[in-house]
Amino acid sequence: MRTALLFALSLLLIVATLKALPVLYINYAEVLEWNGNSWRSTYMSFSGETLSFTTSGKIVVVRNDPSSGKQPVDVQVDGYSYVPPPGTGVLWYTVVLQLDGLPHTVSVRYADTQSRTPVLAFFTVPGGSTTRPINITVPRVPGFVSLGIKAEVIILGGNTSGIMDKPYFTVNLSTITVQGETLTVLEVLVPFENVSLKGGFISVRYSYLYGLQGLFGFKIPLPPYPEEYVFASSPAPMNATQVINILKGNPLKVILAAVNSSEVEFPRVSYSVSLDVKQPSSLCGATDLTYRVLGQSLKLGPSGRAVTLSGDNTTLTFRFFARGVSLVDVVVTTPPPTLSVSPPLYTLGFTLYDKTGGRVRNAYFTVYSSGRVVTAGAVKDGEGLVCPLPPGEYIIVAYLANSVIAKTSVKMTGDAYLPIITNTTGVQVTLLRTGSGELIENFTLFLRSGAVNYSAEGLSGKARIEGVLPGVYTYEVYVSGDKVFTGVIEVSDLQNTFVLSIPVYRLRVQLVGALNQPLSGFKVSLTGAGVRREAVTDSSGRADFGLIPRGSYKLAIGERTLNLTIESDSFKLVELDVIACLSGLTITTSHVEFALLILFILFVVLAVRRVAKGFKKESPHIVEVNSEIWGRGEAA
Repeated sequence: MRTALLFALSLLLIVATLKALPVLYINYAEVLEWNGNSWRSTYMSFSGETLSFTTSGKIVVVRNDPSSGKQPVDVQVDGYSYVPPPGTGVLWYTVVLQLDGLPHTVSVRYADTQSRTPVLAFFTVPGGSTTRPINITVPRVPGFVSLGIKAEVIILGGNTSGIMDKPYFTVNLSTITVQGETLTVLEVLVPFENVSLKGGFISVRYSYLYGLQGLFGFKIPLPPYPEEYVFASSPAPMNATQVINILKGNPLKVILAAVNSSEVEFPRVSYSVSLDVKQPSSLCGATDLTYRVLGQSLKLGPSGRAVTLSGDNTTLTFRFFARGVSLVDVVVTTPPPTLSVSPPLYTLGFTLYDKTGGRVRNAYFTVYSSGRVVTAGAVKDGEGLVCPLPPGEYIIVAYLANSVIAKTSVKMTGDAYLPIITNTTGVQVTLLRTGSGELIENFTLFLRSGAVNYSAEGLSGKARIEGVLPGVYTYEVYVSGDKVFTGVIEVSDLQNTFVLSIPVYRLRVQLVGALNQPLSGFKVSLTGAGVRREAVTDSSGRADFGLIPRGSYKLAIGERTLNLTIESDSFKLVELDVIACLSGLTITTSHVEFALLILFILFVVLAVRRVAKGFKKESPHIVEVNSEIWGRGEAA
């Protein structure tokens, strides 16, 4: 039953997610480290805005594929802003660092920008100069991409930090001495369209950077400007012998070069990624999750466990489905050569509690996301379970009889459980008998108010109902299935414990026969005052009807009916004209009288017959005389 409920909830979720498919981003960066002899490549994932790692490399390149749109906006080494020497600094989606080969902690903070193609061919256009702090914004030029500025900065002394509000790449740095003063000339590329020059310089001359975006394997034309450059970033090593890389260490996957030609071209680049898509072992019983890999110029391997990508766009999208309906997209930027992905589908569990710690067992809930209903259902024993849920912000609203009893939010980044305190309370009722003060041991208590109904079984004189909304309630007390009392109580957070005295009384009946003997096994029924009960007498002839309200009753014993009025605990002795019970037959005095009458009649009949026979023996009779003797007598 629980599995069926969860599956129904998941279907509701699937239908709801058709309106807006959630997206989860998994971002990687490739860290290239030069130890003085060779390069080592490591892919690192990062969440949020910052990538942090420890390195002992002498030259470190942090590279994001241009299709990711992840632009470095701040670089720190051991907690201090990095001041780049020539050939290092920040470019488009790239950081180049020169270190000393000792362990250092590097932190790179990113901003999301528009994704670009992997090849940028750009040139400079004169902008202006200044000796004061100013804000520079690169004007838009139709047909070209605005890429930033190039600045030549003259500084008094050698402190080059704090000149501008954006990180930059140092193309060249030189110092000269004029009249005993040291001047530093700094030539930089700033890969941002908006730059603030903060001060600390003598003068700045700046140019605008415009360019064209290109793909691997295609020629990019360049207009005839005096300063032309090409920048390329690739997931695989590039064969670019026609240009001279000015990046420190000459990394084979990132190139920045000055060019002097009318066009530039890099060979095609392909990149293979092995896939390991893990299925959840159990997710509310859902075992039919599937996925599809989406990407530009993507080729799947024979088993679907590998993809070959064009170096132009490496971003991968994994779309997960349940029963053919899309649930969530997972977007992976700068994917590593071996990629493991799990569907970001989670389980949300929660328990509704009242203010006394009891569970709210008869509530309903609705889960919202971005103002739309994700799913709805009923709690089971106070517990709710919703899945599968993609990552995101959700709001849980709990209801009880059309009243909102709780509202809370949760951010799903994994399986989650929430204890939710509602604005309900727990009610405890103790029942006593009026007059005697005796606890009513076993009863059923109902609270009713409009469409709201609660019930609880009372044991040892007490009943507890959890999750009760404050308000005025009619309470009903049932004993042995019969309603014995009705009253009114008002429940609040401060008044939730009640000791109630109700007028109910005990009724016991004893049956005796005509010879004052107890009659056992007799069925006795009681009706009246809304009560209907039956009992069978025990070996002492007694039947206990328990607690009943005051009122008039009819006591039926077989065909005999007696009228009773109950106003207190009562014991009724009922005499029946029963002599004995033999083999299930009841012998009454009427039966005995009838039997005696029959015996008397039989006695009279027998007596009459005996008298009649006596009269017959004493009656006269005639003696016959032989004729021959009679004749001889005559002759004589």
